[in-house]
Amino acid sequence: MSKRSNVWLRTQSGLAPSRSILLIITICIGVYFVFYSNIFEFELNSLQKLAFYDMLFLYLAAASYCFIAGELTENYSQVDRLWSII
Repeated sequence: MSKRSNVWLRTQSGLAPSRSILLIITICIGVYFVFYSNIFEFELNSLQKLAFYDMLFLYLAAASYCFIAGELTENYSQVDRLWSII
């Protein structure tokens, strides 16, 4: 492997966690703007809010688990298995 391609591999692997964190932050900001700003005006009833928050916490927990477990074990296939169940 040439020296140039080796540097490229190190650069790409070093950027993966920061890209994931940027994606998570972007999604959180998008959800905030949709539900808590005056850009989109709609009201959810109490049952809809409850279902939304339950699913939000479930998916945040699942995404956090998949991200942490995948980074620790470097086995990313568990992400596919968990998302297919959810």
